[in-house]
Amino acid sequence: MKTGSANTGENRGETRKVANWVGAIAVAVLVLYPLSIGPAALLAQHGLIDYQRGEAFYAPVIWIADNTETGGKILQWYLVEVWHFNPFFTK
Repeated sequence: MKTGSANTGENRGETRKVANWVGAIAVAVLVLYPLSIGPAALLAQHGLIDYQRGEAFYAPVIWIADNTETGGKILQWYLVEVWHFNPFFTK
């Protein structure tokens, strides 16, 4: 007698769905977090959000840009060319 064999297949399917959602959310966060620095920088430049809080929130992205040549070039290109951020803006 097989007890719960039908449920086992359903549980695997449900577990797979949850794993897919968790994976999709993780990928979205890992992509959207660094990309969101562009609009945040522009808002800070126009005084709509606090510059220091933005700097703290994006510290990992800024660290990568400051400590890797490629990261710095990519971030500069993204902020200046895509978002038209003034690279000489400081608060």
